[in-house]
Amino acid sequence: MLIMAISAVLFTCSGSGGGIYATIEREVKLNNRSVVNIVNRMCQFGSNLYSCNGSLNTKGAGAGAGWTQVPVEGVQGRIISVAADNSYLYVLAVTSESETSDSYIGTCTVYYSANGSTFASTGLSGTSTSSSGCWLFDNKAKDSANRQAFFNNGSGGTFQLAGATFSSISGNAKGAAFWGGATHFHSSEAITANTDETAGWTSDNLSVLDDKNNELWKDNIKALTYFASGSNTYLFVGFDSNHYNGGYTPYNLATGHPDTSLTNPSQGGFSGSEIKFLRNINGVIYMSVYMQPSSRTGLWAYYPGSAGWNIE
Repeated sequence: MLIMAISAVLFTCSGSGGGIYATIEREVKLNNRSVVNIVNRMCQFGSNLYSCNGSLNTKGAGAGAGWTQVPVEGVQGRIISVAADNSYLYVLAVTSESETSDSYIGTCTVYYSANGSTFASTGLSGTSTSSSGCWLFDNKAKDSANRQAFFNNGSGGTFQLAGATFSSISGNAKGAAFWGGATHFHSSEAITANTDETAGWTSDNLSVLDDKNNELWKDNIKALTYFASGSNTYLFVGFDSNHYNGGYTPYNLATGHPDTSLTNPSQGGFSGSEIKFLRNINGVIYMSVYMQPSSRTGLWAYYPGSAGWNIE
């Protein structure tokens, strides 16, 4: 089993930090955004990245900030999720919906496309309610040959997608990651592999205790992604707003401790926010933020060598 369990005692860090995280702490930029509203998910398909915020958006996999809305054909409803495998891009669209906070309620249908713009129904659908929802996700594999996409219909059925066909798989997964030559599933988006896909983590394996052996993080972890900077390796841990003040914390795998001094940027940052997902794609960290005021809600990215977090 290649999953690495982590257990540590949480205590206050006295260091001033350094490298990427010191930069993130100092700089938060609100540039002219090209993607507005809540970004629910993103993926890589071919040589492009795709994100969704009711519409479908794209940019080159190696490009900087700036997305273009895709003129989509064949999809009915608001696009609330996107995923990919080796051959197809998939979107999940909801119709007859009502919007409550950051959730959508209604009938969800999965569509597939070979070119990223012209879609057809897979025949799979489900219903999102206030207590359960449909989920479309992939296993985040770096090599497209290993990439697989999945759909959870919100009623306990999970399916692997293959264009117009699909097959049922066991479990009630809502997230996945690829490492050790296999796809691993999790009950949420909080799952990630390391850069060379030899090991991985889920929120269940990241056990952080206080001095009274109370679990501090587990129930509030919304997202994970792995990042290596020099000799240090980190997990970015994204929370819902019930964890202290929400936002994210870089967890230093070398020291075995969270870097509490860098939990949220000092200039307003992401305090009080819910992190919808974290993704490291081609060395760029993407983070979807939901918070009020809405000027901070949206997709953020950290580009190595840049001044810090930038709104996309």
